[in-house]
Amino acid sequence: MTILIKKRFFLIAATLLAGFSLTIGCSKDETEPISEEGTEVPAESALPSVGGTLVKDTTRSAQFTSLISSDGGHPILERGFCWNTEPNPTISNFFVKVDADEEFTAHARQLQPGTKYYVRAYAKNLKGTGYGLQGTFTTLSEQVQDEIKLQIASLTMTSAEAQIAITTSRGPDTYERGVCWSTNPNPTMNDTKRDGGRGAPNFSVFIDKLNPGVTYYARAYMATVFQTFYSEPVTFTTTVELPVISTAEITPILSKSAVSGGTITSPNGQITERGICWSLTTLPTTKDFRTTHGPGSEAFESKMTNLGPEHTYYVRAYATNKAGTSYGPQRTFRTIATVKDFDGNVYETVVIGKQTWMAENLKTATYNNGDYISTTSNPNDYIWVFPLYQWPYDGKKENVDTYGRLYTWNVVKDSRQIAPVGWRIPSDEDWLELSGTLAKTYNILPIALAEPRLWKHQAAAYKNYSGFSALPGGMRNEDTFYGLETTAAWWSASVGPISSGDKMVSYWYLAGAEFKNFQRNERAAMSVRCIKN
Repeated sequence: MTILIKKRFFLIAATLLAGFSLTIGCSKDETEPISEEGTEVPAESALPSVGGTLVKDTTRSAQFTSLISSDGGHPILERGFCWNTEPNPTISNFFVKVDADEEFTAHARQLQPGTKYYVRAYAKNLKGTGYGLQGTFTTLSEQVQDEIKLQIASLTMTSAEAQIAITTSRGPDTYERGVCWSTNPNPTMNDTKRDGGRGAPNFSVFIDKLNPGVTYYARAYMATVFQTFYSEPVTFTTTVELPVISTAEITPILSKSAVSGGTITSPNGQITERGICWSLTTLPTTKDFRTTHGPGSEAFESKMTNLGPEHTYYVRAYATNKAGTSYGPQRTFRTIATVKDFDGNVYETVVIGKQTWMAENLKTATYNNGDYISTTSNPNDYIWVFPLYQWPYDGKKENVDTYGRLYTWNVVKDSRQIAPVGWRIPSDEDWLELSGTLAKTYNILPIALAEPRLWKHQAAAYKNYSGFSALPGGMRNEDTFYGLETTAAWWSASVGPISSGDKMVSYWYLAGAEFKNFQRNERAAMSVRCIKN
């Protein structure tokens, strides 16, 4: 059986030192199969017919492409390419097998630079091995090895310019180019990269989205079909500037504490620490008293504690990044006086609007004339007429330091008085003025009145913006304590109507999102807050 071979042309490209040269090969006519030695054989031998070889080459490797024109009437058992530095290479020389269909491609590696090679495609069937027409190519000389240089310019906190120069004999359409970078040495194209496309060998690439004050490693790259070349790594560090921060207004201001904070408008890198610092002298630094809030660039609030009453303080917010520590504008404030009751308990005070309030519940067990305020031997004893009593919540003295004492209204209005000298029990008018002052700024008054600690409910919502520092001290009816951790209640000096024989007295109640005025009989016991005359 005679196998007819269609006539086809295949390009054999060889890259030389001076550029590209072309060798054109053509398969034999349909009556001219090729033998293992590259000579003609009779058609009835039915060997496979193989086309010429397309070659793309580099310094030490080459890519071959060919196709099978005819299988000779038998299945193809093997196909590939063979090459040698002598003409008419066979599979007894260097060769590579390929698993493919009619058109197939393979790579030859570990070639010698600057060397002329001969190459032929081959295919095997049951009748033997057929070869395509011979092609030649010459690998690049090592003397013209590709060279890539990289420089980094125009550094900022978050960007840089990569200036790249490539020296090569390759055509500009035969390789990709660009720059890759990482915080680890010797970055590759698998790291962050910016492609420079194809074009002139000298070009610039903009690198952005960097972090301030960070050291990076960069390499330019040139990638061909076979391999990727990199420049020597270049190390650069983005610039860094000090943070920009403002100092928050100081409010509230109490006798022994005050609240300020800061807002970082430009972190200029990672913030490692932030807070406020204060002193009795101007321009405080982090070497003076300070708070710390750790990393982050969010606005923050800080409380200054252990202050001295009636002292002038200076405060600045601060923030630290890799460049150092910067400070916000200085603010000045003066703490207000404390007040002491007959028993010697000292109370913080706070100015809210035009009023000065105690910032703690009253704790005294003594009238201002020195008389002891009675209590019951059993804290749950039932009380009936004209009671003059005080109790710690549940009768436990350990509750006094935190919550103060609970007083019946008759104690509150006794002529011997329990408010410190110069202070009084607030009336409904005083409580309403407090509410009105805070309502100008806050829609929900408990947010401004209550401390977040110790509350079982709503604790996350309470911010104590006013410094009033309400705590859930509970209350007592005729014989039962209730409301600890959920309720705060304070007597008013205002008296309501008589109801069912009981004198009804005004009090103010805080729980959840409510701050309201109610009335209760005089046998109940509640906390007391005093206001300055």
